Amino acid sequence: MKRRIVSALLCAALLLSAAAGAFAAAAPFHDVTDEKTRVEVDALRMMGVIEGDGTGNFNPSGSLTRAAFAKMAVIVMGKGDLEPTYRNRTIFPDVRSSHWARGYVNLAAAGEPSIIKGTTGGRFEPDSSITYGQAVTLVMRMLGYTDADTGLIWPNGYLELAAQVGLTKGLSLSAGANISRAQAVHLFCNLLNTPKKEGGLYCASLGSVTQDAVILALDVAAEDGSNGAVRTSEGVMKVKSGVAPQSMLGQKGNLIVNEKGEIITLIPTGGESKTITVSAANSGQLTDSSGARYTVPKGTVAYTSEGKAIYDTDNVWMDIYSGARVTLYYTSGKLTGLYVNTAPMSEAVVVTGSATAASFRTLTGGATNCPVYKNGQRISYSDIQPYDVVTYNAGALTVSGLKVAGVYENVTPNVEYPSTVTVMGHPFTVLPSAASTFSGLKLGQSVTLLLTADGQVAAAYPAGKVQSETLATAKGNYEQGAEAEFELLGTTITLRGTLSSGTAVKGQLVKLTSYEKGKLRVEKLPTSTAPGSFDAQTMKLGSYTVAAGAVLGDRVGDGPVVPITLDDVPSTRVASGKISYYHLSGNVVDVLIFNDLTGDCYTYGRITSQVETVTDSGFTMSERTMKVENKNGTVSYVGGGTVSGGMRIYGGVAQSGNGRVANWLTLSELRSVPRSAFTTVDGRTYCNHGGQSFPVADGVQCYNNVSGTWFEDLTQCRAFSNNLTVYYDRPAAEGGKVRVVVAN
Repeated sequence: MKRRIVSALLCAALLLSAAAGAFAAAAPFHDVTDEKTRVEVDALRMMGVIEGDGTGNFNPSGSLTRAAFAKMAVIVMGKGDLEPTYRNRTIFPDVRSSHWARGYVNLAAAGEPSIIKGTTGGRFEPDSSITYGQAVTLVMRMLGYTDADTGLIWPNGYLELAAQVGLTKGLSLSAGANISRAQAVHLFCNLLNTPKKEGGLYCASLGSVTQDAVILALDVAAEDGSNGAVRTSEGVMKVKSGVAPQSMLGQKGNLIVNEKGEIITLIPTGGESKTITVSAANSGQLTDSSGARYTVPKGTVAYTSEGKAIYDTDNVWMDIYSGARVTLYYTSGKLTGLYVNTAPMSEAVVVTGSATAASFRTLTGGATNCPVYKNGQRISYSDIQPYDVVTYNAGALTVSGLKVAGVYENVTPNVEYPSTVTVMGHPFTVLPSAASTFSGLKLGQSVTLLLTADGQVAAAYPAGKVQSETLATAKGNYEQGAEAEFELLGTTITLRGTLSSGTAVKGQLVKLTSYEKGKLRVEKLPTSTAPGSFDAQTMKLGSYTVAAGAVLGDRVGDGPVVPITLDDVPSTRVASGKISYYHLSGNVVDVLIFNDLTGDCYTYGRITSQVETVTDSGFTMSERTMKVENKNGTVSYVGGGTVSGGMRIYGGVAQSGNGRVANWLTLSELRSVPRSAFTTVDGRTYCNHGGQSFPVADGVQCYNNVSGTWFEDLTQCRAFSNNLTVYYDRPAAEGGKVRVVVAN
């Protein structure tokens, strides 16, 4: 059952919360900030070993009593169900019948194997803190080792043997030091992936083990139709403990399943992995919130909420929105797979006032140490604007400023309980908690939709209550009266309708308005005089603040917009003359478009020019045309300049808002460049030669001067020849990049 949660601070807050039951997608503990510790804690939490203190805290640095450690050990051994049968025995005189851990202590002492022996005088001292030496001894006995295996010197014999078998990897304490709760968790996780004395991993004694399994989705339907199962790379299964912490999503390791087909837990195997927040994704590369780039090789396995796929050929990258959390898997330093949570968001908060960490505790399960991202950039709580939509995923908050204003065209199943609504030709999924915000709205009325980062409706308002403009880029060349498609700026959401006024060119930035069902009006957004220079360090445009997470783009004149990130901006200060357009949300800049700043707006390759007869608006005339040839084919543009003698040179052409040549350039060259001049750092490739260093453009074109054909990529080009000619667009100090590489 879902419930709506409303706070005084967030009077329009919308939140779905899973009710208590057999299954709980448990939120992380508030006080566990280290990611590795969080995963280990939650792996044992999935086993039922960890419960926390009831206030959402784990207390990772706190000490453990001998009784508490004995209980953990019994549950890790899978013998927790036997505890009641050991409550009525007296083994240690200081573990009386009233002691909460009596059954666990007795089982650990008298069960098979016996792992505790007590202290001097036959006592156990259940409420004393357990030391590192004592803890390691107990766990080594779980592996089947005895005093005879370790010599007569205690506890050093156990500690030395434990280090040899890998049990204490990552731990460094003196024998008499108290072991913390977090260190105990690490010790037990090591245990599960350590071989027993007689052979075989310890975890294999608990159930069947599948290596390199991945947890894909939580709270899905089981085969019997009931809810609360977990989808893994090995199939859909229920969890024995009924608890599946959110941090386990995307974790890869040893999946332990009991004889009933229930998940006991998944223990990460210590392989290399890294979780990033994505600011941009394409078929061969991911860019994170810091600007670091990660090359995704062709054929890379991608695990999603639905199953296993191939990152490029199955177009998984198209489902990765800005701000999504992606886990990368490495083997010997090479990216071999990744996980992206493609499940639709189901919980959202709409902010109407000031935001703090406490504002989102209902989303995060109480955690207040979550990082916050908007448009793939790390921001602070004070950067969150009124009517932003906030969601929670994989330990991070994602903020969306997406809004669509237009006619309320259609609804299913009905206006009282809308699950899908259509505005500007796009069917938007409505979060269940947002359905009530449609109360009083009528079909044909102008409305504003507030969207999550993955394009679902978090709230709806009558037009005018929330100030919004629908900014989009054209997906084709359209005249008035045409059926047109536009992409909502900063998303892959397609808006459709018949153009009742205006025209548009592919990639051009426009403002869409809709006053009638199925009809769109298009207004080209002109170049605008900036109120000053842009300071990338202070995020100021003149006196205006540029929002952390603002949508950034580049264009030449009024031509098509190319999305960019802050990492693409070549200098910390950009002159006002290099700023083409800015958009204000209140007094904050939320869209900033530059004018020919990065060079990414050009089509690069071999260019030629000639005079041709063309027809424009019914008139036939002679016009100069420019052609660009590269691996994608040949593109012709009307206008431009003269390439001397009609010869092919390496250069680039940028398109204007009317589809003609806005600008063109000739590339500069570096000759006799060896293949070794190219290096890759943090997923970005550089060419270092002759004392100069240039980043290689993502879409670099590579030509075979011997065969007269184009290579598919730079790797093929470098493999073919050790004598390369490199062409770049502008000096490195001005943000120049390698655009063409020729193999000689």
